Amino acid sequence: INSLIKKGIIEQQNSLVRQVSEARLKSARLLMDETQISSLKLTEKQNEVVELLLKEGPLSVKEINYFTGASVSVVETLARKKVLETFNKDVYRTPYRFSGNGERKEVALTEEQNGAYLEIVSSMSQENQKPWLLYGVTGSGKTQVYLKLVDKLVEEGKGVIIMVPEISLTPKMVALFKDRFKDDVAILHSGLSDGQRYDEYLRISRNEVKIVVGARSAIFA
Repeated sequence: INSLIKKGIIEQQNSLVRQVSEARLKSARLLMDETQISSLKLTEKQNEVVELLLKEGPLSVKEINYFTGASVSVVETLARKKVLETFNKDVYRTPYRFSGNGERKEVALTEEQNGAYLEIVSSMSQENQKPWLLYGVTGSGKTQVYLKLVDKLVEEGKGVIIMVPEISLTPKMVALFKDRFKDDVAILHSGLSDGQRYDEYLRISRNEVKIVVGARSAIFA
């Protein structure tokens, strides 16, 4: 083949294959209101599905099955009768779930921490910004300064990348930032599945998150 390519008899072409795509969940929503539905003759299971959707709004077919015991065929029959319609809803394969208490307290800095914070903030507004190194032993409160800086940047609508040197350190840092910023945090490191990494990039590109926590690969965000 290589020899035929060199002689110009044949040509070689490369085509890209997309290995990862969006995750979608089959869902259903009503097309009729309660008055229209009341005039229809529906089976017991069909009625249960309709009542659930009237109460809860659009749900995934899996949720409908869980709450009513109705099979997929029941949903499909209602779709054929134009009572409801099915659609694919994009879902994110989130690598970490938030499990905090939902409270976001003000970051209280010591005099020394606040001095470092104010000096860094003052350089952010200047044209010639420079890198800063916070030096201190473990437990000296460097992370508190970072959190205060992230607070300010997020309030200004800016994005932040928090880099950690090793994947093993990521869960602890993720827990800290997830606890404070909830779903406004994306995670990127080589330990994620292709689908999880793809979805995190989607969230970032769609501007759904302002904070990225990860190892070196996070710089590509």
